[in-house]
Amino acid sequence: MKQRKCLQMNNHEKLLSNVVEGKRSWAEVKSVLSEYNVHDSQAGKKDTRGGKLFEVFTKYYFLASPTESCNFRNVWLFEETPILVRKKLNLGSVDYGVDLVLEDAHSNYWVVQCKFRNDETSSLNWSSDKIANLFAYCPDAYGYIVFSNAANLDAVSRTRYSNRFSFYSAADLYALEKHTILEICRRLTGQPPKARKHLEPLPHQLEAINSCVKRFEHEERGQLILPCGAGKTLTALWIKEKLNSHNTLVLVPSLALLRQLKNDWAKERITSYQYLCVCSEDTINQDVDGDDTTVTNTYELGINVTTDPAEIKQFLLIGEEERVIFSTYHSLSSISEAICGTSFQFDLIFCDEAHKTAGVGMNKFSLVHDNTKVPSQRRLYATATPRIVKESLKKKLGEDLKYAYDMNDPETFGEEFYRMTFKEAIESDILVDYKIIAIGVKDAELKKYIDERRFVDTKVTVDEMANNYALEHIMSRYGASHALTFHSRVALAENFSTRHRNLFPDTIAYSVNGKQTTSHRNLVLEEFKRSEKAVVSNARCLTEGVDVPTIDLVYFCDPKSSKVDIVQAVGRALRKNRINPDSKKEGLVVVPVFHSDRDSVGESISNSSFKNLLQVIRSLCDQDERLQDEINRLALGKGRRNSGKISIEDAFFSEEQGVILLEGFEQKLKDSLFGQIVERASNNWDLFFLQLQEYISEHNEYPNEKESPELYRWVAQQRVRRKSGALKNEEIRKLDSIDFIWDQQEWKWNRMYEELVNYAVSNEFEPSKEEEPELYKWYKVVKAQVAKGKLRKDRLERFNRIAFSGSSIDRKWASQYERLVQFRKQNPERWPRYDRNHTGSEESKLGVFCQMVRKGFKNNDLSTYWFDMLAKIDFSFEGGADTWNRYYNEVKEQIASKDKLSVDDIGVNAYTWLTRNHKKLQEGSLSDGRAKKIQELGLDRFFITWDEVFDRVRLFVEVNGRTPTYKADKQLYSWLQSQRTRYQNGNLHPEQIEKLGSVKFDLEGQGKEANEQKWLYKLDSYQSFLEQNGREPSYFNGEGEKQLYNWAAAQRAAMAGNLRNRKPLSEFRVERLNAINFNWVGEGRKGANWNDKFKEFRDFVSREGLQNLPSIVDGKPFGIYRWWYRQITAYKQGNLDQGQVECFLELGINLAKVVGVEETDDKARRYEGRVVEVT
Repeated sequence: MKQRKCLQMNNHEKLLSNVVEGKRSWAEVKSVLSEYNVHDSQAGKKDTRGGKLFEVFTKYYFLASPTESCNFRNVWLFEETPILVRKKLNLGSVDYGVDLVLEDAHSNYWVVQCKFRNDETSSLNWSSDKIANLFAYCPDAYGYIVFSNAANLDAVSRTRYSNRFSFYSAADLYALEKHTILEICRRLTGQPPKARKHLEPLPHQLEAINSCVKRFEHEERGQLILPCGAGKTLTALWIKEKLNSHNTLVLVPSLALLRQLKNDWAKERITSYQYLCVCSEDTINQDVDGDDTTVTNTYELGINVTTDPAEIKQFLLIGEEERVIFSTYHSLSSISEAICGTSFQFDLIFCDEAHKTAGVGMNKFSLVHDNTKVPSQRRLYATATPRIVKESLKKKLGEDLKYAYDMNDPETFGEEFYRMTFKEAIESDILVDYKIIAIGVKDAELKKYIDERRFVDTKVTVDEMANNYALEHIMSRYGASHALTFHSRVALAENFSTRHRNLFPDTIAYSVNGKQTTSHRNLVLEEFKRSEKAVVSNARCLTEGVDVPTIDLVYFCDPKSSKVDIVQAVGRALRKNRINPDSKKEGLVVVPVFHSDRDSVGESISNSSFKNLLQVIRSLCDQDERLQDEINRLALGKGRRNSGKISIEDAFFSEEQGVILLEGFEQKLKDSLFGQIVERASNNWDLFFLQLQEYISEHNEYPNEKESPELYRWVAQQRVRRKSGALKNEEIRKLDSIDFIWDQQEWKWNRMYEELVNYAVSNEFEPSKEEEPELYKWYKVVKAQVAKGKLRKDRLERFNRIAFSGSSIDRKWASQYERLVQFRKQNPERWPRYDRNHTGSEESKLGVFCQMVRKGFKNNDLSTYWFDMLAKIDFSFEGGADTWNRYYNEVKEQIASKDKLSVDDIGVNAYTWLTRNHKKLQEGSLSDGRAKKIQELGLDRFFITWDEVFDRVRLFVEVNGRTPTYKADKQLYSWLQSQRTRYQNGNLHPEQIEKLGSVKFDLEGQGKEANEQKWLYKLDSYQSFLEQNGREPSYFNGEGEKQLYNWAAAQRAAMAGNLRNRKPLSEFRVERLNAINFNWVGEGRKGANWNDKFKEFRDFVSREGLQNLPSIVDGKPFGIYRWWYRQITAYKQGNLDQGQVECFLELGINLAKVVGVEETDDKARRYEGRVVEVT
């Protein structure tokens, strides 16, 4: 028996291989297979082999189809099923409704019943087709499949077993590609499987992939904007594979798109993955209110469908294989529930038709934005039509604006990673170009047409007849063969197709709607594709997910309010035929306009017709900048008349070159209609943009308020709108294309900075007021910002790169200094002297200069720059003897009886001269005579080692908390300056550099050190004031106290983190302030004591409540709020005493709880209580 069955099977496989061989599609296979399914009792013909052949075909379908082959480990015909598997499923040895058994990737068993029908439009019946047997005779199966070429199931069958029941119909068979049918034939004849040749990314897709992958290296969210038909689906797959995404979530708005995207990915994937479909008919259907949205049933999606959070969790958390979840936005909450409380996150979320996630309100589509509920490392939002929230709506929303999701918002949607416009897609030959045709139908003309054909139907209006007449006319005139018509309601679409069949029998006319099964719609589209001339009418269900390249015309019968729907619909006609690229040159976008014989647009054209035309043009203008630019240029062109109408150039609107054509209109009416189109479709923003472009081109600068006030205000408005997030991405791109200056202040700062860089190349000193007045003024302002810590960090880094040797004031001595250097080279033994008898001589002038220097040195007015510069040439700061021998004799006499040496003992000049010559002696650079004399002085007893001097510096730092200043210890200060010179010349040992660093001495320069010294000086002044006065400095007691008050207030603000662009207090400064018992709370400018301030605070809180304590009143900081905030800071730092804490408790305020709440959220901490603004 078993051998006979195997022999029969071999015969069936051999026969099926003959049937399949040479076929390229299911239609060809089915036509032959039907010959083996004959039952003609009158003719006495009966052949039932077709059913068995179909069972064998089903087996090889699951083995060879790229959408199914990875889902199943084993595929057996009933008679091939292993005994142990049959036993496990309680299957007997006789087939009672089970034709195949499948084992899926998770070792679950699915049973299959096959039904072959010659009539593919038929529906299977639960009872008469014995579908019930599948469930009755195998109750232990995991899942159930009915595999048929019928179009549909009856209602009873559709409700069985929910997510564990799948129906494979004619739609799946017609989706078979040539390669799959060839692969089935290869397997039937025993040939080894042949790898499928996968599609490769087109150039624009490769650009998008690389751009997205690169941006994802540093960003978590981004947008992919591609026109309809440019390949978003496969681009997303290739991005996923290049990112090596292990856990991927794909979100779509409908079951039909889920089915299509899942199958497209399965066909082209390089890496294998396990998948799960998370979706439900119930959640989708809740949002379908008769608007003709496509409804696909879950049983049409194949296996692995669920909305059970437990199953989803198990799928995601168990196993190491790569996983993909295909889900509708409506069922995303089930995924969120499944991963709640786990550490799981997706590697990538791909949001298809992402414009649906934008808008106002918290709903099923907005859940994807919340990373706490749906965690993911990356999110990619893909759409052809980005959606933004209008500015007018934002203003109306007020506080509810936080629930508005705008694709201009990078926080939610990320930046645009890649964008291709309609224009780019058409110019790159990715899509065909299009032409908008407004077809006019006169009432008199239509009446004549009706009379000639004696068409009588009292229910049909003249406008409805016009629609059919216009479509047939355009199809015949332009040779269009496959048209989609769009209507406002399903009933209108059905009536249109019925009427068209009656009026034009040579044109096949269909009607589809979203409530029909996927199989039925797909069968209609298959027949539509194969027809020579056909029309398919619908309301909305064909705007998405329809890939029929033969469509060459879309026809908008009724006004459509949604621009997105219009653009999506037009996209159907722009897809290129990849197999035969030259078969379609352009797509036609047709709008019928019913009119009378009168010339005036307002009187002649029906209002709804013109609105429909205008809405289509406006929608395409939003997508195609070429169309918008052309209309805008006409609006700005020389043809503009006083009446606002536009004279149309014939060339632009000729049949050969035009984008918009008007058919069936008298010339006067045509001109009038075009005037209305240009006037009402032109974009006001674009008009201003074009004006700005022309202005910059002519003047090479931006408009000023005096000459071009309107354009000037528009330019300013764009900057404001971008800061507020109101400017569209497309508008930003256009302005960027002309290098628009977004931040005028930033531009001015950068321009002045560039001037400073160029100035610094050839100038040693800072800009002066006399020579560079504009640069001097800017430089002065920036230096003041640096001193106050108000310069932005990035600007500060750039500004600090430019180091001048001296200030603009120091510049005045530069020439005298150079002459002094030359004088010393010529007279190394002396300094210039003033000669009363020769006051105009060079030496007298230099003598006066030297006196000025010495006076400045004596009065502490000499700048650090000039002190360092003059010290380099051993300048005699104190004057006196200047010859070597005179110095020698004076020094010898001074040190004869001394055991130690200091500046205070012998003066700066003598000390400098002595140390210099001691150094030269050690270096061997003195003449023999001078060397002998220096040796006779016995200087070794005075000079200590480097480490001994450093120990003195370290001791000074330990005692004073800072490095020595010039005033505090001239000798140590000078020694430290000499170490900086040695460091710059490379003469310091690494150990010495490390030691100097340990006392925080800045070897690189004096900037940080000067700031620290200045701060310590202020600290000393503040401490001295407290000791002398026994109180805090007052803001109102003179400039001196005011400066100390402001300094103390700045320390408190820095500690609290309230200073912009200012780093927090360093640990060193906090320690120094705490060492003098610094009052971190302060008493305010008025100097009121704590109790008085608390009384004000208590009175306000008792009257208004703490929650209503404002931060600003009449545009100024509110004192009570600032005092309250200082108390919180003081409490956290432990600076409030117990009595003060208890005062707050008596008022019902627990500071511990207040601080506890603050510390949970830094933002809340910084802005707590700033809720009410009193105006």
